Amino acid sequence: MPRWRSWPPNPVAIAIFKCSIAYLIASLFTFVPVLSAMLSFQSETDAHGRVSRKPAYSAHMVATIAVYVSSNSLTSLRYGTADSQFNPAKTIGNMTLALRFCFLLALGSSCVSLLAMGTVKFFDHFSPSGGTNWDWMSEVGDWVVCVLYIGGSMGSLAWLKLWVANPSFNSGKLL
Repeated sequence: MPRWRSWPPNPVAIAIFKCSIAYLIASLFTFVPVLSAMLSFQSETDAHGRVSRKPAYSAHMVATIAVYVSSNSLTSLRYGTADSQFNPAKTIGNMTLALRFCFLLALGSSCVSLLAMGTVKFFDHFSPSGGTNWDWMSEVGDWVVCVLYIGGSMGSLAWLKLWVANPSFNSGKLL
Protein backbone atom coordinates (compact mmCIF):
# COMPACT_ATOMS: atom_id res chain seq x y z
CA MET A 1 0.00 0.00 0.00
CA PRO A 2 1.39 3.47 -0.86
CA ARG A 3 2.74 5.49 2.03
CA TRP A 4 0.39 8.43 1.41
CA ARG A 5 -2.67 6.20 1.90
CA SER A 6 -1.77 4.93 5.36
CA TRP A 7 -4.12 5.90 8.15
CA PRO A 8 -3.71 7.43 10.69
CA PRO A 9 -1.12 9.82 9.29
CA ASN A 10 2.20 10.26 11.07
CA PRO A 11 2.64 13.14 13.55
CA VAL A 12 4.63 15.24 11.08
CA ALA A 13 1.79 15.11 8.54
CA ILE A 14 -0.72 16.07 11.24
CA ALA A 15 1.47 19.01 12.31
CA ILE A 16 1.82 20.18 8.71
CA PHE A 17 -1.96 20.06 8.31
CA LYS A 18 -2.54 22.01 11.55
CA CYS A 19 0.02 24.64 10.61
CA SER A 20 -1.52 24.99 7.16
CA ILE A 21 -4.95 25.55 8.67
CA ALA A 22 -3.48 28.12 11.09
CA TYR A 23 -1.86 30.00 8.21
CA LEU A 24 -5.10 29.91 6.20
CA ILE A 25 -7.07 31.38 9.09
CA ALA A 26 -4.40 34.02 9.72
CA SER A 27 -4.42 34.97 6.05
CA LEU A 28 -8.19 35.37 6.17
CA PHE A 29 -7.84 37.75 9.12
CA THR A 30 -5.33 39.73 7.08
CA PHE A 31 -7.04 40.00 3.71
CA VAL A 32 -10.77 39.96 4.54
CA PRO A 33 -11.68 43.48 5.76
CA VAL A 34 -14.55 42.33 8.00
CA LEU A 35 -12.33 39.85 9.85
CA SER A 36 -9.43 42.28 9.98
CA ALA A 37 -11.68 44.93 11.52
CA MET A 38 -12.61 42.46 14.30
CA LEU A 39 -8.95 42.23 15.34
CA SER A 40 -8.03 45.86 15.23
CA PHE A 41 -9.08 49.07 13.59
CA GLN A 42 -8.09 52.67 13.58
CA SER A 43 -9.98 55.82 12.85
CA GLU A 44 -8.44 58.29 10.45
CA THR A 45 -9.65 61.85 10.06
CA ASP A 46 -8.94 63.56 6.76
CA ALA A 47 -8.45 67.28 6.14
CA HIS A 48 -12.22 67.82 5.77
CA GLY A 49 -13.07 66.24 9.14
CA ARG A 50 -14.44 62.96 7.74
CA VAL A 51 -13.72 59.95 9.92
CA SER A 52 -13.07 56.61 8.28
CA ARG A 53 -12.49 53.28 10.01
CA LYS A 54 -9.73 51.19 8.50
CA PRO A 55 -7.97 48.03 9.59
CA ALA A 56 -4.85 48.81 11.56
CA TYR A 57 -1.57 48.71 9.72
CA SER A 58 -0.29 46.02 12.08
CA ALA A 59 -3.08 43.52 11.31
CA HIS A 60 -0.70 41.67 8.98
CA MET A 61 1.17 40.47 12.08
CA VAL A 62 -1.38 37.68 12.53
CA ALA A 63 -0.21 35.97 9.35
CA THR A 64 3.41 36.69 10.19
CA ILE A 65 3.03 34.95 13.53
CA ALA A 66 1.30 32.03 11.85
CA VAL A 67 4.24 31.65 9.45
CA TYR A 68 6.63 31.76 12.39
CA VAL A 69 4.50 29.23 14.25
CA SER A 70 4.40 26.90 11.27
CA SER A 71 8.13 26.95 10.70
CA ASN A 72 8.94 26.45 14.40
CA SER A 73 6.58 23.54 14.90
CA LEU A 74 7.82 21.76 11.80
CA THR A 75 11.45 22.34 12.76
CA SER A 76 10.85 20.99 16.27
CA LEU A 77 9.12 17.91 14.90
CA ARG A 78 11.79 17.34 12.28
CA TYR A 79 14.69 17.53 14.72
CA GLY A 80 12.87 16.26 17.80
CA THR A 81 13.65 19.26 19.97
CA ALA A 82 11.61 19.76 23.11
CA ASP A 83 11.83 23.55 23.18
CA SER A 84 9.48 24.29 20.31
CA GLN A 85 7.68 27.62 20.43
CA PHE A 86 3.94 28.25 20.45
CA ASN A 87 2.54 26.11 17.68
CA PRO A 88 -0.72 24.47 16.65
CA ALA A 89 0.83 21.02 17.01
CA LYS A 90 0.93 21.32 20.83
CA THR A 91 -1.59 19.79 23.17
CA ILE A 92 -4.42 21.80 24.74
CA GLY A 93 -2.84 21.44 28.19
CA ASN A 94 0.48 22.91 27.07
CA MET A 95 -1.29 25.77 25.29
CA THR A 96 -3.30 26.52 28.44
CA LEU A 97 -0.12 26.50 30.52
CA ALA A 98 1.52 28.85 28.01
CA LEU A 99 -1.45 31.21 28.32
CA ARG A 100 -1.09 31.17 32.11
CA PHE A 101 2.57 32.11 31.77
CA CYS A 102 1.56 34.78 29.26
CA PHE A 103 -0.88 36.40 31.70
CA LEU A 104 1.71 36.41 34.50
CA LEU A 105 4.37 37.87 32.23
CA ALA A 106 1.93 40.49 30.91
CA LEU A 107 1.20 41.53 34.49
CA GLY A 108 4.92 41.80 35.16
CA SER A 109 5.53 43.82 32.00
CA SER A 110 2.72 46.19 32.98
CA CYS A 111 4.38 46.77 36.34
CA VAL A 112 7.77 47.38 34.70
CA SER A 113 6.18 49.84 32.25
CA LEU A 114 4.45 51.78 35.02
CA LEU A 115 7.63 51.90 37.10
CA ALA A 116 9.64 53.11 34.09
CA MET A 117 7.13 55.87 33.38
CA GLY A 118 7.19 56.86 37.03
CA THR A 119 10.98 57.02 36.97
CA VAL A 120 10.97 59.31 33.93
CA LYS A 121 8.38 61.56 35.57
CA PHE A 122 10.44 61.60 38.79
CA PHE A 123 13.59 62.73 36.99
CA ASP A 124 11.62 65.22 34.87
CA HIS A 125 10.14 66.71 38.06
CA PHE A 126 13.61 67.56 39.39
CA SER A 127 15.06 68.73 36.06
CA PRO A 128 15.65 72.49 35.63
CA SER A 129 13.19 72.73 32.73
CA GLY A 130 10.56 70.52 34.33
CA GLY A 131 10.94 67.94 31.56
CA THR A 132 9.85 70.23 28.74
CA ASN A 133 13.34 70.63 27.23
CA TRP A 134 16.38 68.43 26.98
CA ASP A 135 18.69 68.75 29.97
CA TRP A 136 21.08 66.54 31.88
CA MET A 137 18.58 65.43 34.54
CA SER A 138 16.05 64.20 31.98
CA GLU A 139 18.86 62.42 30.17
CA VAL A 140 19.90 60.66 33.38
CA GLY A 141 16.32 59.51 33.88
CA ASP A 142 16.22 58.11 30.36
CA TRP A 143 19.45 56.20 30.92
CA VAL A 144 18.18 54.81 34.22
CA VAL A 145 15.10 53.51 32.40
CA CYS A 146 17.21 51.99 29.62
CA VAL A 147 19.65 50.24 31.90
CA LEU A 148 17.52 49.37 34.91
CA TYR A 149 14.12 48.58 33.45
CA ILE A 150 14.82 47.47 29.88
CA GLY A 151 18.10 45.69 30.62
CA GLY A 152 16.86 44.35 33.94
CA SER A 153 13.63 42.98 32.51
CA MET A 154 15.44 41.28 29.62
CA GLY A 155 17.94 39.76 32.05
CA SER A 156 15.11 38.66 34.32
CA LEU A 157 13.34 36.98 31.40
CA ALA A 158 16.53 35.14 30.47
CA TRP A 159 17.01 33.98 34.05
CA LEU A 160 13.35 32.94 34.38
CA LYS A 161 13.61 30.92 31.17
CA LEU A 162 16.44 28.90 32.69
CA TRP A 163 14.87 28.70 36.15
CA VAL A 164 11.42 27.55 34.99
CA ALA A 165 12.89 25.18 32.36
CA ASN A 166 9.53 24.51 30.72
CA PRO A 167 8.87 24.79 26.97
CA SER A 168 5.44 26.29 27.71
CA PHE A 169 7.17 29.21 29.46
CA ASN A 170 8.98 30.03 26.22
CA SER A 171 5.66 29.95 24.40
CA GLY A 172 4.02 32.19 26.99
CA LYS A 173 6.94 34.60 26.75
CA LEU A 174 6.45 34.84 22.99
CA LEU A 175 2.71 35.36 23.26
